[in-house]
Amino acid sequence: GGAVVVGAGRRIAVERVVAIEPMLHAARGVWGASVLPEYRALLAGTPAEREDAIRRANAALPASEIAAKLHAARFITLDTIAALGTQNAIDEGGWAFRALLDEYPRPLLLALADEKRTVFGAKDRDYAREHGGAHVHLEPFPGASHSLQRDAFDRFVPVLEAFLASS
Repeated sequence: GGAVVVGAGRRIAVERVVAIEPMLHAARGVWGASVLPEYRALLAGTPAEREDAIRRANAALPASEIAAKLHAARFITLDTIAALGTQNAIDEGGWAFRALLDEYPRPLLLALADEKRTVFGAKDRDYAREHGGAHVHLEPFPGASHSLQRDAFDRFVPVLEAFLASS
């Protein structure tokens, strides 16, 4: 969703854009090498095993984040995950949207997870600083996950409110 928000902010007449952890780039081969095997292992188990694995892997996250992951896992299929990669040619380098940041035309807040838990890595951050222009604001949330709006809610909301209120 983050890439869609960043792209739409270039085309739609809005005053400001907020993107939470936008995935603007995926390394070649990452889908087949890490994403699909991870989901294949998760989805191979029974629903109870899947739930237990999700709870163990995310034990440090707030209950709301775990509940969201459990809900999603009840409905996702491996075919859906595989199709996302195939249809977007992710392993071939097809997920390459950093250029959406080039001289961004309006205020853009990039709310970013902890560097160890982000999909917006160091190269993305460097690109945004170098090419984004004066409107792009990077706001890291140390310790937060990709779903920082949930697990860093108390830190995120004041930043969001200040950004929306700024002139």
